[in-house]
Amino acid sequence: MAWWAWLLLWLVIVAGTVVGAYYLARSLWDKAMALFDELGRLEELGERLEVVVDAAPSTWVHPLTATEDDRDRWRAGMAGRRAQRKARRTARHEAAFRRWTRWWVRPTRLLDGSKISAVPITVVLPPEELNHG
Repeated sequence: MAWWAWLLLWLVIVAGTVVGAYYLARSLWDKAMALFDELGRLEELGERLEVVVDAAPSTWVHPLTATEDDRDRWRAGMAGRRAQRKARRTARHEAAFRRWTRWWVRPTRLLDGSKISAVPITVVLPPEELNHG
């Protein structure tokens, strides 16, 4: 290979590296500017949040310094949330139970635990579920 071919090859490699470095630097610069813009917005949001927090009455009580009234209020809130979860779970279970008994299995016990008479298992599928393909 002639010397000028090597020189041309190295010039192309160096030029490609410089062009690639330029595009990389421009991309990093754009990302850095976007980051600084977001940090500025975050600072403004932090200032607004600080004003709101300072204006709001403080109802938070540290658990070690809580009085018995605070604990009773916490217990009542937890009991209410437990009751809500139990109601949602019961409704979900009853819906599943109705679905199962409608399409697949005839149960031998009801949800409340009482036993019912033996019923033969009957599989009843709607027409759209009969054709799987």
